[in-house]
Amino acid sequence: MNEIIMKRLLALFFLLCSLPVWAQPEFELNYINDYKKTFTTQPIFYPTPKGDSLEIFVPFRFSLNFLTFEKFAVEGKLFAVSLVDLVLRDSTGVIRKSINRLDTFFFPESQRDSINVRSFVSFFKFRLPIQNYNIEISLFDKGKIKVKTLQNVIKISNWGNLIVCAPIFCSSSDQNEYILSLQSNNLDFRKKNKKIIIPIFSKTHFAKLVCEIKSVNDKTYNIQWNKPVKFDVMPQMISTQPFSFKLVQENIKIYFEQRTYAAGEPYLSFLIIDFPEKYSFLQSYDLNLSAPDYLKDSLTFRFGISWENIPISLRNIRYAVDLFYYIITDEEYKGILDKRKEEIWTAFFDLWRKFDPDTSTMFNEAMDEFYRRADYCYFNFQTVYERDGARSDRGKIFILYGKPSVVNRDMDKDGVITEVWFYYRLKKKFIFVTKDKKFQLVDIVNL
Repeated sequence: MNEIIMKRLLALFFLLCSLPVWAQPEFELNYINDYKKTFTTQPIFYPTPKGDSLEIFVPFRFSLNFLTFEKFAVEGKLFAVSLVDLVLRDSTGVIRKSINRLDTFFFPESQRDSINVRSFVSFFKFRLPIQNYNIEISLFDKGKIKVKTLQNVIKISNWGNLIVCAPIFCSSSDQNEYILSLQSNNLDFRKKNKKIIIPIFSKTHFAKLVCEIKSVNDKTYNIQWNKPVKFDVMPQMISTQPFSFKLVQENIKIYFEQRTYAAGEPYLSFLIIDFPEKYSFLQSYDLNLSAPDYLKDSLTFRFGISWENIPISLRNIRYAVDLFYYIITDEEYKGILDKRKEEIWTAFFDLWRKFDPDTSTMFNEAMDEFYRRADYCYFNFQTVYERDGARSDRGKIFILYGKPSVVNRDMDKDGVITEVWFYYRLKKKFIFVTKDKKFQLVDIVNL
């Protein structure tokens, strides 16, 4: 009896192991762990025009795949509930503000897959006395299950007779209109026209400030571009009142309106700094403010340029270079790997520039698409016998040419599977056959 049970268990084991080999690819997003899950905030604060309190604006964004979507009473509907809780404490730990927001989301069941790529954006806005605060903002699923907590600070810098607040990181889409980066106090690598805005409150007019920005090799990011950068810029000053904003398609836009101040009147100013695209590398920077004719000391703010949801296959340089081999020469491939460890990332990005469809920005759309396809292939073409779907024959074709127009699959009497991928725009079809329990490319036919 025990022998029969063991044989049945072994048969079941091999059946389960073989299922991924014969499974039909569905060409749907398939990610693991927290990939594509994002919860970010970027506190903005500055004194009110009279300087008697602090205007605090706490925008946040989270991806909807943090939430559990369940069937609604109405047939064909899904729903989920989120709670975002914000707590501000002063330097002694006393709670000075506690506020939360409860939201319910509804989706047609037919759009379940789109939840993975959707986000929700909102904000809290209020006033508090001028002082430093610690911020804790938490996201809850079903209104009660904590899934993520972020820590941040509101720190006021008293600099001479100036009150200087933390920089606002954004990109410009139009004159006096800016889109918040919402990248946890970083500039967004993917955006054009990167801007840094610094709120300053003064009781008297002050001399123009000088800004120096230089790169810092602090190993904050997994990707180390290591490009030495140092440049000076003269910030443009804009006096504004009021500071306005609105939600636009999962983004928050802020607007500045011009205002003229009377002589001697306390006023709020915003320093607008253009961050040159040619210096937009994935690394950390120090922003140093100085007023040589006014103050001896300088102020320094640390920030970075980050790439939210960077493809998984780009996070390991050796793996990324191996996949890059699909489209580069032997000499180019060897040239990257021969570099010292700290130089490989730079050589890698420099070589990708020749494939960049828009060289006016450092963000490379072709590279992004290439490695997002690689991520897709790694998981969706993964089998027991091909653990890395991106390095399989099907993975290589998908990475190079994208999703096929049509996929046909047949199995003969011996269990051999033939899979044919049609690319009508290329006027080609690729034929894969299972050999040695792996899908192998056996022919390419012109249509």
